[in-house]
Amino acid sequence: MQQNKPPEITFKDNPARDNVLASAQYLRVFLTQRKHRLYHDAWATIETYIAVSMRVMDKTDFAAVRDAAITEEIKAHLDGRV
Repeated sequence: MQQNKPPEITFKDNPARDNVLASAQYLRVFLTQRKHRLYHDAWATIETYIAVSMRVMDKTDFAAVRDAAITEEIKAHLDGRV
């Protein structure tokens, strides 16, 4: 008899996903209000990157996403970006 494995918790199942989307919406309003095309192009690049990242993270075990996020946060503190 095969034992049922509990389903993997992914980024899609975590409230952190909503925070990423809310932050993106905030930046979108800020950047797209600018008249200069450079801001619109920059936002298009960021939006595409977020969309691709979300697709990948939605299929990735949340523990792996969390570990990578913690590593990046530590690096940001060490680099003085935070």
